[in-house]
Amino acid sequence: MFDEKKPIQPLDRQTISYNFVPDGKSQFEQLFLLSPDGILIARGDGQIEMANPRVCFILGADEPSCLVGKNILHFIPKEMHETALGLTDMVLNNSMQISMAEMEFLTCDQKSVPVEVSLAPFLANQYRGFQIIMRDITERRQSEDYILKANFELNLAYKETLDGWGRALELRDDETEGHTRRVTEATVRLAMIMNASVEEIVHIRRGALLHDIGKIGIPDSILLKPGPLTEEEWAIMKMHPVFAYQLLSPISYLKPALDIPLYHHERWDGSGYPKGLSGKDIPLAARIFAIIDVWDALLSNRPYRKAWPREKVVQYITEQSGIQFDPDIVPVFLKNF
Repeated sequence: MFDEKKPIQPLDRQTISYNFVPDGKSQFEQLFLLSPDGILIARGDGQIEMANPRVCFILGADEPSCLVGKNILHFIPKEMHETALGLTDMVLNNSMQISMAEMEFLTCDQKSVPVEVSLAPFLANQYRGFQIIMRDITERRQSEDYILKANFELNLAYKETLDGWGRALELRDDETEGHTRRVTEATVRLAMIMNASVEEIVHIRRGALLHDIGKIGIPDSILLKPGPLTEEEWAIMKMHPVFAYQLLSPISYLKPALDIPLYHHERWDGSGYPKGLSGKDIPLAARIFAIIDVWDALLSNRPYRKAWPREKVVQYITEQSGIQFDPDIVPVFLKNF
């Protein structure tokens, strides 16, 4: 389709030079016939007057006579007629030139072909009209489609790899089975409620999936200990966000997802770890996730305690608003979860 967002560049009326078609053979005629781009010349009413061999090839015409005499709209999809008429009107009445617009043309057998077109005023001895220079961009479109498909498959591979990492971590701890999936789904939901962008959601999902990946560096004797941790053991346990950062930061596509793995144990009042951030210095993704993570953890059995009743968890989340959790996010969470 004609892209109305493409820049439309007016020509200087004092320097504009219309193409005149001279009698007999001419340099114009040679260029017209040998041009690697398709060229159509039409009257102001849209009737095609001239078509070069390349345009015949693009539109599937056996010879120029198959095109000459027909209206240009015959080769443009009906839903684009109004746009096409508007653009040709600007060319004819305002001496404007439109460069490098992409649109669909129809071949003689009414098949769609993507083309890149330029329009310019044209003046012949007998009429005033416009010329369209067109280039078949089918191969370019196919290349773009291939790139999009390859990018989709690559992102799918990323997703499956991250899902696998999350499941692998849970294999170490039966008590947290399903935790990663649950908190990821809930975090994405809460982020959407808070109007996070699509791009932000992608990184939030990845960060949530990998939030505890740093625990692969924590010994089982600490990670699976059924009783309270000693001060020394807690010091080691608190290193897991740092381990996550060390593991993930060299992976370029995961850098925007590091906020959750690195900062999800920070607290609103600044008493968290590993950096002791407070308030809105804590990245938003980590502030969202922190509530979800604690919510799910308290509702689940762990080696060191039994699951809490739901009412007790709600009370705890409420009491920790402005202390452990962002006071602006807590009411949104409680309302929706």
